[in-house]
Amino acid sequence: MSTPPAARQAAPQLPEGWTVNPAPTDPAFVVTYGKSGAGKTTDMVYSFPTAVFLTQPGAIKMAMPQCGYQPTELRVGTIMEATALIPQVAKAGYGGVVVDDFSALAENTFAAIEAAIKGNNKFAKFDAMRTAVLQFRNTARAAGCFVVLNAWEQEPKVNEKGERLRGGPMLSGKLPEQLPAMADLVLRIGYDGMRQGRHPYSYFVQGGLDWVGKDRDTGTPNPAPVNLAEILRFNGYLVPRLRGLEAGEAYVQDLAIKLFTGNPNDDRAAVEATYAALLGAGLDRRHAYWLARDGYDRAQLQRAGRDRWTSFFPANARPGLPAGPPPAAAPPAAPAAPPLPALPGPPTA
Repeated sequence: MSTPPAARQAAPQLPEGWTVNPAPTDPAFVVTYGKSGAGKTTDMVYSFPTAVFLTQPGAIKMAMPQCGYQPTELRVGTIMEATALIPQVAKAGYGGVVVDDFSALAENTFAAIEAAIKGNNKFAKFDAMRTAVLQFRNTARAAGCFVVLNAWEQEPKVNEKGERLRGGPMLSGKLPEQLPAMADLVLRIGYDGMRQGRHPYSYFVQGGLDWVGKDRDTGTPNPAPVNLAEILRFNGYLVPRLRGLEAGEAYVQDLAIKLFTGNPNDDRAAVEATYAALLGAGLDRRHAYWLARDGYDRAQLQRAGRDRWTSFFPANARPGLPAGPPPAAAPPAAPAAPPLPALPGPPTA
């Protein structure tokens, strides 16, 4: 494990327009979904290094080569097994539970239900499946720790009754709507040709008539960078870093403020400078990329937060459809950051 040199002892002065959201009282229950290969699992591994991953074989094999660490992993075969483990993980003090992939787990669960319920009583089978999913949802909601799942994407469709169903997590019946109903945050990942960087995808929280999406914390922009940890931090949650990389938070914040207050045309040079500084300090290249990624994405979220209230109507709004009322009060002042170890800081140039 490489350790980043810590930056200065005092927290940097927050610039004008920087959003500081109050800390929510409960950890988040999050649902993400999208097509296979879009980067859902990679973002989960980056975002929740202190969580327990409930997986099937091979699900997070990219963790070490891409992110530079091996998550705590437990193998599960059914949704019922995952549900039973959530309270145990929460009680053990881990940083949350990540279920990857919920759609694959649902397939295995339904196969187990079919094996247990003999005959052609499909209603009993689907009722058992629905019960398993809703028990998982209710357990996740009451867990007292982060519970995050990703799922495959199911396209919008019209059912046999002629009812239009929004696209969402790939599950049977009405479960694509019922599972996310109690979540704090529901995000669809999709290709975004406007997104800069190595990964041209974004999270979309506004689903409209076609896709399931929501944000109870109200702060997530649409689109948002594929960085769930930074989205949650932006919304006020405390999301732990990988043990040994805690001091890198100062680099993340320094880079984010530099980008936020600077010209977007200079973003690339600033990010490369921070990345080079971390590499020069002996940090593992995977961890250096991780911290630079967080700093860049934090700046994008802060820019969106600043721009949110610059106009009564958002840029894509139709007349008569305002974005919503302004905040009732100014955001609270940021708490002072705890002292960091006295080691060389990042370059100021």
